[in-house]
Amino acid sequence: MIRGGLFTRFFLEDGITVTRAYREQNPAEVIAFADAVRGHWAKLARFQKPSEAETEAEFIYPVLELLHWQRLTQQEHVTMAASGPAI
Repeated sequence: MIRGGLFTRFFLEDGITVTRAYREQNPAEVIAFADAVRGHWAKLARFQKPSEAETEAEFIYPVLELLHWQRLTQQEHVTMAASGPAI
């Protein structure tokens, strides 16, 4: 299922195949990556209703690591003081 509007359906299904980045991919590596992502998705699917933390731990961060992306630090919850309006 394709959702969102970042890329057209044509690009995702056909147009991407003519890009240099696509053509330079090793098919065996692409298959191994897809299998690894499916494995992480299966782990997440075991949760009835995964929380945000479980989704990050079981799927988001492992997939980012597969992509060799550095893990970003978590945003800390900031509480505003009740002393008056923010400027």
